[in-house]
Amino acid sequence: MIRLRARRQRLYTLGFSADGRFLAGAGAGKTVTVWDVRTPGARSRRFSAGEEALRYVLLGFLRDGRVVGVTGGERSVVLSDPAYRRADPVPGAPPASFAAALSPDRSRVYTVAKRMRCLQLDPDPAEVWSTEPPDPGGSFLQVCVSPDGARLAACCFVPGGGPLVVVGWDAATGRSQGLIGTTTAPFYEMLWSADGRHILARRVWDLVVWDAATGRQLPGPRKNLAELPVRCLAFHPGGRVLAAGGPDGQVHLVDADAWQVVRTLQWDVGHVGAVAFAPDGLTAAAGGSETILVWDVAE
Repeated sequence: MIRLRARRQRLYTLGFSADGRFLAGAGAGKTVTVWDVRTPGARSRRFSAGEEALRYVLLGFLRDGRVVGVTGGERSVVLSDPAYRRADPVPGAPPASFAAALSPDRSRVYTVAKRMRCLQLDPDPAEVWSTEPPDPGGSFLQVCVSPDGARLAACCFVPGGGPLVVVGWDAATGRSQGLIGTTTAPFYEMLWSADGRHILARRVWDLVVWDAATGRQLPGPRKNLAELPVRCLAFHPGGRVLAAGGPDGQVHLVDADAWQVVRTLQWDVGHVGAVAFAPDGLTAAAGGSETILVWDVAE
């Protein structure tokens, strides 16, 4: 196990590089810290998104190793330099983003606010498409991408007090593919499982899960995990295990077939605000108040 320090930050966002060597983390401020988790004693590196930056809604590594950060601030999408010493705004990025998702091939980012946008980041930044929500008076609240990169699922606000809708979209073109499901409360997080079977959404404390193929809402998560304090989620790359962290300082590992907690890890990090798995599934990380723990999943 490795214990990392994040100076004066409560961690809300974590992301591993494609090879699992580097881990990026950020809290509510403008600073992103990058750690080399495979080199003992290696110094962390830090960069800033600028004074306008708010809480990061996404941190991810591109194929070339640079870090992309998406925030709710005016510089909503930024790219680091390869040495992780500075970050520059992406031209043509939207002025603010509620949420974002990185494509599985780590070349594109999808952002949502009043519109949903697809930005090509590698090799050169460019907007690929932009689309409105199903109701022109509405807005997008959350987005996630399927593991094959072909589809998006987005939660949309509909004016007039009706239920929120979850709609499928073609990731290549931005065309709507129809309704997936509805919900009565806003989402704070959306994930598509790595095996492609489930679309999961976190509301304030409870979880809603749909079958990605049929749109059927599964009863198991709400029934079995109703008492679980959840503030952050991550699917293992195998798709069968969900990590859920919360204010009790614990990380719960959930069987994504039975939707039962199979293991609880008590980490001395305070409020767990972010969890992440490395792409190879061998390493995981949990971020709390100024502390990140990185551990071997097999332990």
